[in-house]
Formats: sequence, structure tokens, C-alpha cells
Amino acid sequence: MNSIKAVILVASLIGLGSCNQDDSDNTACFSPTQNLEIANDADAEGCDCNSEIDEDICIDGVALVCEEGKWQSVEDGPCFNPQPLSNQLEFQKSLELWNELKIENGTSYTYEVNFTSFFGFSSTTKITVVNNIVVARSFKSFGIEDAELLAYEENEDNLGENAVGAMVATIDELYSTCLQEVLMVDKEGNDILFSVSDIGLLRTCVYIPKGCQDDCSEGVSISNFSWMQ
Repeated sequence: MNSIKAVILVASLIGLGSCNQDDSDNTACFSPTQNLEIANDADAEGCDCNSEIDEDICIDGVALVCEEGKWQSVEDGPCFNPQPLSNQLEFQKSLELWNELKIENGTSYTYEVNFTSFFGFSSTTKITVVNNIVVARSFKSFGIEDAELLAYEENEDNLGENAVGAMVATIDELYSTCLQEVLMVDKEGNDILFSVSDIGLLRTCVYIPKGCQDDCSEGVSISNFSWMQ
């Protein structure tokens, strides 16, 4: 479907399923044109449909397929929008490289997450990982003219007690976050940015809702990665 509106228009013209017909017995069923709010209810019933003319559709985040003469609500289905193959290949290549480098260098390292706001605020979070376990997190934030606003240091006894700062996570966990929470978002409603460092490790994996102008990115960013000897 090129357009949800077009689907609805065509559906109305051809009488998509019996729910578009004047049939009082089917007023509680769901279809692409009515009662979408109940489609995911366990006891909800789909309206009649014709698999020869009624195509699978994603509408308002609800995935519907025509099976055995009835509309069925499914998970993902036509609502699943895989990201461009180039992102998938680049991600997989970078993840494989990371796993190889861990074998060669171990799993003790540091990295930073830097943030700069459109409004002049900036911050740096440093994460220290020893034997694949986060053992420390430090944070500094700055305002206009680099005036220090907040600073803290956490260790294994109080990791994560501060609400501000980058998440307490290993690089492995950041790769997982990148894949599950960024690369799988709806590409029609979001711009997705994925990049790697000079040596091929994950650097940026974020999505930005289309139309948002300032400080809208969500996801993962890494800088100043360094192995610990």
C-alpha cells in the first residue's frame, strides 16, 4: 500500500469485508475500517474478508491479515519495517569485528558518551568496564561558557544511583540496544543514523523522529574508546 488513505478509499469502494456492509450482526467485529481499538483484544472477532482482494495492512499501528475469511490481528506482520540492508550489513560487520577484538584484547576498556544540546548544554559520561562488567561511571555537565553544572563519580557500590548521565552499559549491551531499540523503529516516521569508528566499532546508532528540530535523537553514541592494559 502506498497510502493508508488510499487503502481506506479503495476499501470503501469495493466493500472491504462484511464490516463495511450494513450488517448489524457484525457491528462488534474489527476490520481496517472499523473498531481497530479492539483488534488486539483476546476475545475480539474479525469481520469477514476476502483473501483474493483484501491485502494485509498496517493501519494506526495495528497489523491485520485476511485469513480463513476473517480479519486477524497479528504481531508485527505488515507493520514490521526492516531497516535498509546497508544498515543491517554494516551493523553485523561491526558486531563481528567487536567480538574478534574482544578475543584479542580482552573485555576491559573505557569509553565516553558525549552530548551537546542545541541550547548550549553539554555533558560527558565515562564508563569503565573490567572483565565485561561495568565498575565505574563518571559524569560532568556544562552550561553556557563551559560553566560546570554537575559532576559525580560512581563505583560498584553506587552504580546508577544518579538519574542523569549515559546508561550503565557494556559495549555488548550497546550493540544490543542499537539493534533492538533503534534499527527496528519505524523508518517512515524516523530518520535512522548508524555509523562506525575509524576501526569499525559502533560509534552512532540513533533515530530522530521526522519533523523534530532540536535534541530529538534517541539511541547510542560512543567516543574515545580505549582498551585497558
